[in-house]
Amino acid sequence: MVETTLARQMSTVPTSCTQTESTVLPVAISKAWESFSAFKLDALCPGIVAKVEWKDGAAGQLGALAAVTYKDGAVWTVRFNELSEKHHRVGYELLSAEPALSCSSVQGTIEMLRVTDTDQTFVSWTTEFSNDADLIVIEDQKHKKHDAFVDIKKTLTSK
Repeated sequence: MVETTLARQMSTVPTSCTQTESTVLPVAISKAWESFSAFKLDALCPGIVAKVEWKDGAAGQLGALAAVTYKDGAVWTVRFNELSEKHHRVGYELLSAEPALSCSSVQGTIEMLRVTDTDQTFVSWTTEFSNDADLIVIEDQKHKKHDAFVDIKKTLTSK
């Protein structure tokens, strides 16, 4: 009898370990910053994020830990390592993920700029992965950010 095991094959396509997506939100930066700085992803994209629970510290606090539960059942625990009101930037690092990711490190930055002629908000979301991340992981984040932007726009324009 031949025993077969299924193993995930890593992509052999060379790729950057940094992935960035951006969009323009149809609201003033003050309104967008209020939700992003408090990491209210469950309120911003309720179609994707089920809840955000603070495990240590609180929203707007450096070093705070939050568990983000996604609608698909995945849970990410993140630690906030940057919060700049001046530059409208939030930074975080992934401490754990269930189910586990196939790369060893994920760091994210969400940055906003005011679009001056329309009073809207330009958002740039960058994720930096460890060099063991493959194209599958990178592309997955790209599509998840696109889905999040669609949900965020829908939520912000319905308020």
